[in-house]
Amino acid sequence: MMASRGSAVRFGVLGTLEVWDGDDRLQVGGPRARAVLAALLLEANRVVSLSRLVDAVWEDAPPATAEHQVRKAVAELRARIPDGRLLLLTDGPGYRMVVDGGQLDLLRFEKALARARAAADTDEEAAALENALALYRGRALPEGRSPLLAAAATMLEDRQLGARERLLELRLEQGRTEEAVAGLRSLVAEHPLRESPAALLMVALCRTGRQADALRVYHQLRHLLAEQLGIDPGPEATLRYEQILRNEPALHGGTPRGGRPAPPPALPEQPHRAPGPGEFPGADDRGAAVPHGSAGHAPGEGGGRAPYAGAGHAPGAGSGAAPYAGNSRPAPAAGPDGRVPAPAPAASVPDPGLYRALDPHPTSGPRPDAYPAPVPPPGPYPAAIPSLGPHPAADPRPDAYSGPLPQAGSYPTPGPRPTAHSAPVPQPGAYPAAHSAPVPQPGAYPAAHSAPLTSLGPHPAAECPAAYTAPVPQGDSYPTSGPHPDPAAVPPPGSYPLPVLPPAPCPGPVPPRSLPHDLPDFTGREEETRRLLAHATREPDRPTPVLAVDGMAGVGKTALAVHAAHRLAPHYPDGQIFLDLHGFTADRTPMTPHTALGVLLRAVGVPDRQLPPGRTDREQLWRAVTAGRRLLLLIDNAAASEQVRPLIPGTPGCLVLVTGRPRLSALDGAVHLSLQLPPPGDALRLLGAFLGRDRPRAEPEAAADLVTLCGRLPLALRVAAGRLRNRPQWTIAALNDRLRDESTRLAGLVTEHRAVATALDLSRTALPTPHQRFFHLLGLHPGPDFDAGTAAVLTGTSPAAAEALLEDLLDAHLLTQHTPGRYAFHELVRLLARHHPAAPPPATAHRAVHRLLDHYLRTATRAAQLIDAPARPPVPAVAPADEPLADEPAALAWFQAERPGLLSALALADERGLDRHAVRLALALAPCLRLRGHTEDERRVLGVAAAAARRLGDHERRLTALTDLAAACWHLGRVAEGLESAQEALALAEELDDGPGTALCLSRISMFSTTLGRYEEAIDFLHRALALLSGTGSRSGPGGEEGTALACLGTAQSALGRHAEALQTSRLVTLGSRTAGDAHGEITGLTGEAAAHAAAGAFDTALRRLAEASALAHRIVTPHGQAVVLARYADVYRRQGRHIEALRAGHAALGLLRTVRRPALAATVHNVLGAVHRARGDLDLARRHHQQARRLARYTGLRSELVLALDGIAKSRVPRAAPFAPSPN
Repeated sequence: MMASRGSAVRFGVLGTLEVWDGDDRLQVGGPRARAVLAALLLEANRVVSLSRLVDAVWEDAPPATAEHQVRKAVAELRARIPDGRLLLLTDGPGYRMVVDGGQLDLLRFEKALARARAAADTDEEAAALENALALYRGRALPEGRSPLLAAAATMLEDRQLGARERLLELRLEQGRTEEAVAGLRSLVAEHPLRESPAALLMVALCRTGRQADALRVYHQLRHLLAEQLGIDPGPEATLRYEQILRNEPALHGGTPRGGRPAPPPALPEQPHRAPGPGEFPGADDRGAAVPHGSAGHAPGEGGGRAPYAGAGHAPGAGSGAAPYAGNSRPAPAAGPDGRVPAPAPAASVPDPGLYRALDPHPTSGPRPDAYPAPVPPPGPYPAAIPSLGPHPAADPRPDAYSGPLPQAGSYPTPGPRPTAHSAPVPQPGAYPAAHSAPVPQPGAYPAAHSAPLTSLGPHPAAECPAAYTAPVPQGDSYPTSGPHPDPAAVPPPGSYPLPVLPPAPCPGPVPPRSLPHDLPDFTGREEETRRLLAHATREPDRPTPVLAVDGMAGVGKTALAVHAAHRLAPHYPDGQIFLDLHGFTADRTPMTPHTALGVLLRAVGVPDRQLPPGRTDREQLWRAVTAGRRLLLLIDNAAASEQVRPLIPGTPGCLVLVTGRPRLSALDGAVHLSLQLPPPGDALRLLGAFLGRDRPRAEPEAAADLVTLCGRLPLALRVAAGRLRNRPQWTIAALNDRLRDESTRLAGLVTEHRAVATALDLSRTALPTPHQRFFHLLGLHPGPDFDAGTAAVLTGTSPAAAEALLEDLLDAHLLTQHTPGRYAFHELVRLLARHHPAAPPPATAHRAVHRLLDHYLRTATRAAQLIDAPARPPVPAVAPADEPLADEPAALAWFQAERPGLLSALALADERGLDRHAVRLALALAPCLRLRGHTEDERRVLGVAAAAARRLGDHERRLTALTDLAAACWHLGRVAEGLESAQEALALAEELDDGPGTALCLSRISMFSTTLGRYEEAIDFLHRALALLSGTGSRSGPGGEEGTALACLGTAQSALGRHAEALQTSRLVTLGSRTAGDAHGEITGLTGEAAAHAAAGAFDTALRRLAEASALAHRIVTPHGQAVVLARYADVYRRQGRHIEALRAGHAALGLLRTVRRPALAATVHNVLGAVHRARGDLDLARRHHQQARRLARYTGLRSELVLALDGIAKSRVPRAAPFAPSPN
C-alpha cells in the first residue's frame, strides 16, 4: 500500500476515536462525523459504500436525508483533517480512507500480531504481543451507537482478549508463573464467565503449588455459570479440574530440553473454523453479522488453533486468515504468463520497540562504554575543554595536527605533548561543532561572538594527554574574512579557546553523576515507567529524545523521573546530570536559560573563568562539549518550554528527561506523559510504603479513608505518613478526625518544611490576576464537575471567556478533565480555592451561589417539563432556561451529565437556608430521577422539598412533595415511612379541600395496603380515588393519576384471583395512557394485561403484550420499565416450562435492579428463579433464591412474596417427588 500524503495525521480506533496532527489532538466534528470516520478507518484503504456509512451512523431507521447528511459529514471531515482531501477519497459508490501503517493504530496492531505469528521462539512472540496490546487505550470505539460499530467494537475487544490470553499462556511457557497468575486473576475478574482464562489460571496455580486455589477457581466458575446461566463448565475447565484431582505430572510442567518450561498440557484437539470473508462489519455491503465470541481451545493446543484471533476478522481479513490475525489479503491472481506478480512493499510502520521494556544488556551492537581509548602519537599538545570520559566515536588518525602552544597566562606548558589529531582547515567564520568537522583557520570564529571575551586564565585540563587545538582571534578582533593570520600564531593571554572538536579520550575528570537518590519507597507507576524506558531506549542514533512529564503539584513527577533515570543510567556512561529549574519553588525565581547553561557547563568540567558571558555563546559551547557524548539530563521543575529548549544537546546520543507542572507543548518533538493520580489500590500501597505495612494492616478502613481524605495525592500521603511517624501514639483514625474539617484540612497536611497547601498555591500564584479570581469563584461550585456554561454563570463571565480561562487552568493542572467539555477540581485544589485568604468575600460568594442556583432551577424546570409533564397544575413559571433544551433526549442528556452537580446544589441550598430554591429545584429534579431509576436520590430530594415547603408555608408544593415521597418509599420498600407521608398528605389535601389531591393520596395509601396483603381495603381506597377523579375531572388526563389508580386496582384484583376484572382494568390503563401519550403508563398497562393473560393460561397473548411493552421501554430508555417487563417475561416462561428463557430473563432483570433499586420487584424475580430451579431439580440454588426473596420481602413488608418465599424454602428442603407444576393462580 502506498503511504498516504498526509503522513503527519494519525488516527486511533483502539479506544475512543482520536485524530492527531503531530502533538495536537483534532476535533473532527459531532457524533455523525465521528461515526463516519470510524467506519472508514475500520475499512482503511478500502471502499465503503454510502449505504454502509448510513448504517454506521444511525441506530434505528435512518431519516430520508441520511445520505445527504453522510456527504456533509465527509465534507466536514475533509475540512477539519489536514490534507483531508488527499486522505479521504471519493471512490465509485462510496469513500475510501487512505492511510499507511504508521497512521492507524489498528494497522499497527495487525502488524504486531503478524510478527507474533511469524515469531521463531516464545520470547519473540511474547514481545510482539506486548507491543500489540500496548496500542489499546481502553474499550474500542465506546461512542459507537449503531449496531454496525458496536459489532466492530465487540470484534476488536475479542481480539484483544485473545491476545491477552495468549500472552499469559506464553508467560507460563517462559516460566514467569507468578506474573501469569497475577494477569490471569485480573482477566478472570474482568470476564468471570469466560472459561478459557479460568482454565489457564488453574494450570498456573498448580505450577505454583497452589492446587487448593486452582480447585477453588473451578468451583467459583461452576457456581457462577450455574447461577447466572444455569449451565455447567465446558470440557476445557472440566478437564483441568480432573487433571488436578488426579495430580497428573503433565499439569505441573517441567523444563524440557532447551531450558524453557513446558507449555500447559493440551486438550484433545477440536475443529476450528477460520472466519469467512465478510465477517468484519463493513467487509461488504451486506453486513454479515459478527459473532460475539467463539469457543477457544486449551492452552498449548495444536491443530487449527487461533490463539488470539477472537471473533471475526480485522479489516481486510480473508477467508484463509492465519492464527491471531485477520489481516491477510487474498493472494494476487496470476498474470497472462501464469506468473504471480510480486507483492507490493509493505507500508512503513513505526518501530514496535516503542513499547518494549528496557534491555540493560543488549545482545548486539557495540556498548557505549566498550570503545577503547586510542592513544595518539606524540607531539605538541595544546589544552582544550576537559573530557567527559571516553569518547565513543574517537579513533586515532595517521596524520597529526601540529598546533601552537599557549602563551604564559593562557595555558600551562608543562612540556612536550602527544600530537593532536589533524584536520582540514575551514574557511574563516566557519564554526565546526562535531567530531568530523575541520579545524578553523587561525582567527576564524563563530559569527555569534560579537563581543570581546574576558580572560579565562589557565585551562585546568591542559594536562590531558590528548586534545584538539583551536586557535583563536587576537584581542577584540573576530574577523570573518580577509587574509588568515599566521597558522603558528599563539593566542595571547585573555583569549577564549572555544573547542571545535570533542576532546580525545583521556583519563581526566570523572563523568558527572548528580542524580538524586532513587526513593526506596517508590511504589507503583509500572506503566508510566515502562513508557519512559521504552521511548528512551529506541533508536540510539536518532536525534536527542526529549521526554516531558507533566502533572499537578505533588503527583510524583520528580520521583518517577528520578526512578526512570536510575534505570537508564547504564545506557549513558558519559554522565547523568540533575538540574532544578525552580519553576515552582517557594521564594525562588525560575532559573533563566543563561544561568542553567552555566550550571550544566560547570557540571561537565568547564571552570567559571572560561564560561562565555552571553547566552548564545553558552549554548554553542554546550552543544560542542556534548557532541558525540552519551549524557542523560534530568531537568526538573520547568515552568515553560523556553526554559528547556536551549538546554537540549544538538547531536544524537543524549537523553533529556523534563518534569514540569504545565504541559510543555512548545517543546517540538517531545514525547509527553501527563501523570495522573495513582489508582486507589496503588495509593493504599504507597501509604504502606511511607508508613510501614503494619499500621495500615491494623486499621484497613481508616487507611482507605486517609487515602480518600488526601485525594490519592502522593505528596499529601507522604506528609500524612510523616505526621503519623512523628506521633506514634496517634492512630490513623485519629488523624482522619483531624482532617475531616474541610476548612482546616490543608493546614493539617504539614510536616517540617513540607506543606501541601504551599505546593498547590505555587501553581495558583503563577496565574495572572483574572485567572486567580476566576479560580476562586469556581471553587464555590458544589458538584464534582461542571461545563463551561455553568462556570460562566457562576463566575459572571461569558461562555467563550469562561472556556478560555478553564482551558488555561487545565493546562496549569489546577483543573482536571475526565470527559470532554467537563472540568473538575482535585479535592485538595478545591479546598485551596475555597479557603485561601484570597477567596472572594461573603457578599461576592453569595451572589455567585444565587446565580448558580437560579441557573440550575431554570434549566431543571425546563428539563422536567420535557421529560415528564407533572400530574398537577404547573408551578409558577420561572425565567427561560439557559440551556437550549429542545426535546426529551436533550433534556435527559443534560440531566444525566449534571445530576451530581444538581444534587450538590440542592444540598448547598438546603444548608444555606435558601428554601425557595430548595423546594423548587427538588420538585424539578424528582421526575428526572424517577425516570432514570435513581429512586433513593428521589426520596432524599423530596424529603428536602417537603421540609422546605413546610418552612415556607407553601401547602401546594408540600402536598406534591409528600405524595411523590410516598410513591418513592413504596418503590424502595420503606412501608412505614411511605405510609406516614401518604397519610400526612391526605390530611393536608382534605384541609385544603383539594379533591384531586385527596384522590392522589388515597391512591398512594392503596399501594401500601396491597403490599401488606389488604387487597379489599386497597380496592375500597381506589374506588374512592377514582370517584373523586371522575367527579372533579382529572387534571392529568386519562394517562395521569387516574391511570395510576387503575393500575393499582388491577394489581389488587389479580391478587384476589379476579383475573377477568384485572384484564379489563389493565386494558383501560393501556388505552388511556396511549391516548394521553404517556409511554410509562402504557408500559404499566401492557404488563398488567400480560399478567392477567398468563394467569388465565393465554401465554402467547401475554408474550405479545410483553413484546409491545419491551419495545416501548427500550425506546424511552427507562431501566425500571425494562426490569418490570423482564420480570414478567421470566414468570410467563416459567409457567410455559421454558426454563432456560426464564433464567435468562430473570437474571437480566436482576442485573438492571442492581442499579435501579426496587427491592419489592427483586423479591418477585428471586421467587420466580427459585421456582424455576426447583422445577429443574437444583434445590440448592432454588433455596438460595427463595431465601433472598424472603429477606427482601421482610424488608419491604411485601406479604404476598413473603408467603411464596417461605413456601419455596420449604419445598426446596425435601427431595422432589415430581416435576414442579405451579398452579396458574
